[in-house]
Amino acid sequence: MKKSISIAFIFCLFLQNVLAQNTDFRNQMNTIFEYVDLSQVPSGILFDYGLNLVDDSLYNGTVTNDNILSPQVWKSLYTDLWSSQVTTTGSMPDVEDINAAIDTHASEEATVVPVLFYEYHRISSNALDNNLLYISNDQLYDTPGRTESPYIGQAAFAASAMQSRFDTDGTVNFVFQQDCYFTNSGLSVSSIAVDADDGQGYRQAQWGLPFLCSYNTDGDKDVKVKFTFSDSSVLYCQ
Repeated sequence: MKKSISIAFIFCLFLQNVLAQNTDFRNQMNTIFEYVDLSQVPSGILFDYGLNLVDDSLYNGTVTNDNILSPQVWKSLYTDLWSSQVTTTGSMPDVEDINAAIDTHASEEATVVPVLFYEYHRISSNALDNNLLYISNDQLYDTPGRTESPYIGQAAFAASAMQSRFDTDGTVNFVFQQDCYFTNSGLSVSSIAVDADDGQGYRQAQWGLPFLCSYNTDGDKDVKVKFTFSDSSVLYCQ
């Protein structure tokens, strides 16, 4: 008998060019930041400049009760980051390029799991109080001669799957492909581990090799992903 397995991974659906349809928003943000030297944002991605569709702080590489990803949250998070690019340093791939990379693996037996890991910045909550930036006529300005940056570093980490529901005999295959790993980090990936909620705990996965999950029962499964990097740092998502 086939089982219906619903994986709490997220499949990869991307918003089309959101900003092209929201010129009023972009014009407003350009006016607010008109006199700010955005070249001082180290990552080239300033979250305050983007759409802010989701609470980015929830998806920082830790697992909590509040940050189970859904398809809508994942695509909103990506869109937030993409819309937050303020210089060419950000250089996130366009939606079309990401979809093309993922579509390359659409016919494979294993379901591809794209991953994003982006370092970005936001304005410090104390930037105005500490006179790092100031407001005049509803516009932001750099404070001349400041000795401290108003921008604080952040990181977003998320894994998705192209399919989240399976009618199966209990076996599901995923695969991580290096051309579907999207990042601006200089760190290399040392290891990938997956807890497929199949009772076996975290198991190692490899780029390009199918990861087999076997389930004895149907229903919702909460899949967790763990990436370890070359500096020994570890990020998780679910």
